[in-house]
Amino acid sequence: MRVLHGIWVDAALCVWAEDSGLPAHGTGTHPFACQATEIADLLEPLGDLVRKAVDGELTLRLPTAAGSPVASPELIRDDAPASWRRKLAPWRIPVLRFDPAAARDLLTALEDNTTTISTGQSMPYLATAFSISSRFRRPSRSSVASSAGNRSRPLPMPWTSAWRRLDSA
Repeated sequence: MRVLHGIWVDAALCVWAEDSGLPAHGTGTHPFACQATEIADLLEPLGDLVRKAVDGELTLRLPTAAGSPVASPELIRDDAPASWRRKLAPWRIPVLRFDPAAARDLLTALEDNTTTISTGQSMPYLATAFSISSRFRRPSRSSVASSAGNRSRPLPMPWTSAWRRLDSA
């Protein structure tokens, strides 16, 4: 079983996956994180979206127990006792990086997903955040009547710079 995860870093959607069939122990590199080619294979049912991605690597601080990262709740593993003492530790993870326009396409495709791609909690969250922000992206400025007559002046909307880049794609 593979579970797809995502995180927004440096104006790009970084996608990574966990595989329940990989061993749980390792040092430095997340032991059951899929390689970029495996992530691409996982996303293949969504069409040509993978061609818009660039391979990369992130270091994330993840819950760790007994020298191994704790599997996400969606990943079924037999070797994850609930009683392990947990702490946060850095793990290097292979990712596919999607620029804002490609991220929009990927999140939309995942939201409409009728394939067997299992996702962690981060992907529906990011898809919902994008969906909500896209409802408000046009126009990107709001007008209100000024106190000096009926002339309108623009007011900036409260978007973060990352979402602004996504909206302009």
